[in-house]
Order: sequence, then C-alpha cells, then structure tokens
Amino acid sequence: MQNSVLSLIFPIQSLEKLTDQNNDVSRLISKESNFRKNLLFFGDNSLFKTSLIFQSCLSSANAYPTKEVIYIRKEDFKSIPLFVHNMPKPSNENLLKQIKFKYFQTTDQLIEYLADVHLNQKTPSHIVVEDLVDFLDIHKHEQVDIELDCIRQNLLIGSHIKSVLDYLNTVSNCTGIVGTRQKCEEANRLKYLFDSYCSINTIDKDILYEIVYKNCLDENLEYTLKFENRDSDLCLYNIREDKLK
Repeated sequence: MQNSVLSLIFPIQSLEKLTDQNNDVSRLISKESNFRKNLLFFGDNSLFKTSLIFQSCLSSANAYPTKEVIYIRKEDFKSIPLFVHNMPKPSNENLLKQIKFKYFQTTDQLIEYLADVHLNQKTPSHIVVEDLVDFLDIHKHEQVDIELDCIRQNLLIGSHIKSVLDYLNTVSNCTGIVGTRQKCEEANRLKYLFDSYCSINTIDKDILYEIVYKNCLDENLEYTLKFENRDSDLCLYNIREDKLK
C-alpha cells in the first residue's frame, strides 16, 4: 500500500498484525489502490485534523527522501502537532527540511502558485492544503447571496487543486490531501471532485475519535478508523468495514 494517502496517516499494515480485525484490514489494503491519489479531509481543526495531515507530510518525506513535500496554510503553526504512533517522526531533521511551507492569504495567491507548480524541476511527492475555508473571500464580490459565492469559490479552488494533483500524479505519482472545516451543502458539492473523502468525529471528548472514510467511486462501502489521544501521540486501534446497502 505504498504511496497510499491513508497509509501516509496511519500504520494500516501494522494494525493487521496486531489485531484480530484482519479481514477488514486486509480488504482495506486490497481496495486502497482505488482511491490512493487524493483525499478530501473534513473536520474541525480542533479534532486533530492538522496533526493527521501533518503526519502525512512526514510519512511522505520519509518514503521519498529526494523529493519535497508542499504544505499550504494561511499562517504558521501556533503549537507542535501530535504525531501518530508507529509512524515517522521528525527526529531526523532532514524530514522537516523536506517539507516546504507555503503561506498564502488570498485565493488569488493560492491559485497563482498552483498554476506554476508544474514548472518546478522537481515534482513533490505530496501536496497538502490544510483548510480551504481559510482562502475563501466573502467580500471579494459584492453579491447578495454570500452563501452561493462561497460555494462557487469552493468549487473553483477545489477544481484547481484537483487538476494539479491529477497532473502531478500522472507524471510522478504525487499524492494530496485537502482539508476543510465546512459541512452541509458546500461539503457535499466539493467531495465529488476528489477520489476519496473522510470526516473526523468525536467518540469520547479529548480521548477517542473516529474517521469515516469513503471511496467516491463506491459510496456503498465505508471504513471507520478509530484512534485515541494518548497525550504523547495518536494511536490507531481499530478498523471496521461497513456495507451501507
């Protein structure tokens, strides 16, 4: 499952050896290639979304030491994210040096950067946009229907990112994650641009959490991954497969 988006976040194959959930985990591993290119990640930033996305960058940097990882966000980190148990950690300074942080304030800055990514001599192994909401500009156009304008901006930014990811995946097998804290209609429209999507939810406040993970090509099948906050790190402990119909 090398270069799979999900395996950049969690140690899926390690869990198969450590638990009795072998059937579900094995099926996840066998199906992972169907949605390996990119992932839309729903969830509030307070639910460790940032930590899991940052972990994907460390893992990709570890797997491809000669390539860069691009991390796009609006401002610098205010605190150090937690890491995932049994996954690469920044003990090696070279991992952090491979992650190139890009800070943009507006939609135009983001789109301009994405338009030139393919011109770089070295293609990245992984691209992350932490939260699309940060780049929405509700005052850019004087429109009465602000909600409709946000949906249009969402789809515009999302389609630009998806085009870049598709191209880079074709030429260099690059993966990508796009985060968003949006919900409802805006999120439902956006998710169909991507190969797969997931949402993070609280089971037991500050301790237990779950991620519901779906392939956009087969929404009748979903996986629930449960993990716990152990203060020192985040630990995956269960995967369940559910057939919705």
